[in-house]
Order: sequence, then structure tokens, then C-alpha cells
Amino acid sequence: MAAVGGQKHILNIMLISFVQTGHSLFDNNFYHQLFYPCLTLVGAIVSDFHDFEDAIQYSCALENNLTTIITRNVKDYKKASISVLTPETFIALPS
Repeated sequence: MAAVGGQKHILNIMLISFVQTGHSLFDNNFYHQLFYPCLTLVGAIVSDFHDFEDAIQYSCALENNLTTIITRNVKDYKKASISVLTPETFIALPS
């Protein structure tokens, strides 16, 4: 339940920020800019990840068609369907 409450808070902040910057609620970009980030959060909530921040990063990577996540915390991405590398391993890759 705490995650859902947090998501509502994030959505409220995004809505207030969008309106305060002078955008109209009827602007075509409104829905894209407001709800596109929510897709990442929904993907994170329904994922099998135990760490919510890792789940957000993974969901965001998938939505943006990334092929690799670079992190020092490789063990938390065991269920990832994309490559997960440490910074050292990534730097050692041939160009």
C-alpha cells in the first residue's frame, strides 16, 4: 500500500508542476508528459524486483529499448532480460 500512496504523491507533484509551467490541461503534450512516466512506475510496481528503485531503473530501460544497465549492484538484476554489467566490465569491453 505504501508504494501506491507514493505513486499518487508523485502524480500530484507532476500535475502541479506541469500546470505551474503554464501548460494547459487540454494541451496534446499534457497526457504524454504526465502519464508516460507513470508507465515506468506501473512497470516497476508489477515487476518481480524486490528493490523498488532497481525496478524503476529496469522498467525505464525496457521502455526506452536500452540493451544494457550499468550498475555496481548486478546481483539485484538476476531476473533482467537485458544485459547488466558493472562499470568495470563495461569499460573493459572492446570498442
